[in-house]
Amino acid sequence: TKWSDRRLDMSEVPVVLSVHATRLKNEMARVKSTGGEMLYLDTAPHSDSAALEAAKAADLILIPCRPAILDLEAISNTLDLISTTGKPTYVVMNAVPAQSNEWKEAADAIAALDVEVCPARLVHRIAFSRSLINGQTAQEFEPNGKASEEIKHLHEFVCAHVHKLEPAEV
Repeated sequence: TKWSDRRLDMSEVPVVLSVHATRLKNEMARVKSTGGEMLYLDTAPHSDSAALEAAKAADLILIPCRPAILDLEAISNTLDLISTTGKPTYVVMNAVPAQSNEWKEAADAIAALDVEVCPARLVHRIAFSRSLINGQTAQEFEPNGKASEEIKHLHEFVCAHVHKLEPAEV
């Protein structure tokens, strides 16, 4: 929500709401009734009850993970938490070094946990961090940049897995 607060034109999409886990179902119904087409739920990495409620409500679960040992260890806890939901789950490699194949080793370790790695990965790019300063997306900050292209691929992956035929403009 702090990211959204920094946006210059708050009338634009995306609409960002801060919702307590106990209010999630009500807010989801409200978003749907007002014409919302896609809803992304983002929880804090160590918020077990909120993460579980979001996972129960989700059509698709994406778990971001940096290719580092501490992140890989933390994924096990998240996977244990959401395993009861039976929802399709993918790990998205995030902040991947641009000049390294380290992510491949991490992807192999993740696959050994019996979870799929998303084919779209996000490289550590300045556009991601700089766009946050003004509450922008990577596409708004640098429309033709590599970060924008990576987000486009991730969005297409999500749309394909939630049965959207044509992804909306990102």
